[in-house]
Amino acid sequence: MKKLIVGIDPGKKGAVVVLTGYKMYEYFNMPLIGKEYDLNTLNNYFQLFNTNYDVVFYIEKVNAHGMGRTSAFTFGYGVGVLEAYANEYGKLKRVTPQKWQKVMFSGISGKQKPKDKAMQVMAEQYPTELRAFSDYNKADREGLIDAFLIAQYGLKMEVKTNETLHSYGRDERKTC
Repeated sequence: MKKLIVGIDPGKKGAVVVLTGYKMYEYFNMPLIGKEYDLNTLNNYFQLFNTNYDVVFYIEKVNAHGMGRTSAFTFGYGVGVLEAYANEYGKLKRVTPQKWQKVMFSGISGKQKPKDKAMQVMAEQYPTELRAFSDYNKADREGLIDAFLIAQYGLKMEVKTNETLHSYGRDERKTC
C-alpha cells in the first residue's frame, strides 16, 4: 500500500503539504475566518486523507514561549485540533524544528536564519515546488515551505526506517 506523507507547520501562519511518493500532491495554508481557525474547512481538507493510502503526519513540535496567554492558548488549541485530525486519519509523529532542520539543511554553511536556509534549500533542490508557492505572500509562502520541508524530512525518515522506495512512489518521481 502506498503512503501519503503529510508535513504540518502548525499555527495560524502555518500550512499543510502532502507528498505522495516524491511528488507534491496537495498543499494549503491554515484556513482562518478572521483570526480564528476555520474548523469546517480544516475538516474538509482532512477528509482528503480518508483514502486507501497509509498516511503519516509529521507535525512540527513547537512551544508557545514568548507568547501572551491568549496567543499561547489559541496556538495550543490549533495544535491540538491538528493533532486530533492527524490521529483520526493516520499516524502522528512530532518533530522538533532542530531535528528536521538538521537533516534538511545539511550541507548549508553560514549563519543564515532558518527561513533563509529553507528558501535556499527550496531554490536549489525543489525549484518546481518553490514556483508553485510563488503566488503566495511572504508569510504564507514561508509556512508552505516549512511544511514542505517537514514532509520531505518525514519522507526521508519513512524510507530510511521502513520499506523499499517502491512503496513511496520512487518509480513515479518527476520533480523532486
